[in-house]
Amino acid sequence: MTHLPDMTSFAAGYVLLYHEGHVNHCPGCEGTHWFVGRTSAQCARCETALPLAQMTETANRPLFVSRFSTTACHA
Repeated sequence: MTHLPDMTSFAAGYVLLYHEGHVNHCPGCEGTHWFVGRTSAQCARCETALPLAQMTETANRPLFVSRFSTTACHA
């Protein structure tokens, strides 16, 4: 039997994340074995992927590149 989370929890803003150092149960199959990558973890049993909690806590700074500035002084 597959256990799926209650859909009302998603409407309330509940986000599934993989937490390193804790026992993580897969939302698709309740398995506890994971392949952990740099940005996500994948269930070894049913291949459900979850983002890593540590990646969502780190704010990414956007990279802006401007080659021709309209405000720069032209001599």
